[in-house]
Amino acid sequence: MKEGKIVNAIPAPSRVNKYKINWDEFVDIAKLAKSPVLVGRNIRETQVKALRQRTRHPYVQEDGHVAIALRNSEVENGVRTGDVYFEWIPTTKKEQ
Repeated sequence: MKEGKIVNAIPAPSRVNKYKINWDEFVDIAKLAKSPVLVGRNIRETQVKALRQRTRHPYVQEDGHVAIALRNSEVENGVRTGDVYFEWIPTTKKEQ
């Protein structure tokens, strides 16, 4: 007969933000800097794609929006990772 294990704690969910980055904080920094701001290094491309889907405040505001770019990327074991940059793009009169 096989004995079971004693579990001390419930395992963490698999879809937890493993990067521990508060992405919202960097939007204000990018807005003030008026140039691309390095937000994180070695971030998976799938996480960047998820960030690009965000259409809520602070990513999209009346006076502009954040452009999210993946730079210096490389592929290891079939996974693309790279550096994430935020850049604030002000809204033009034509877009309003």
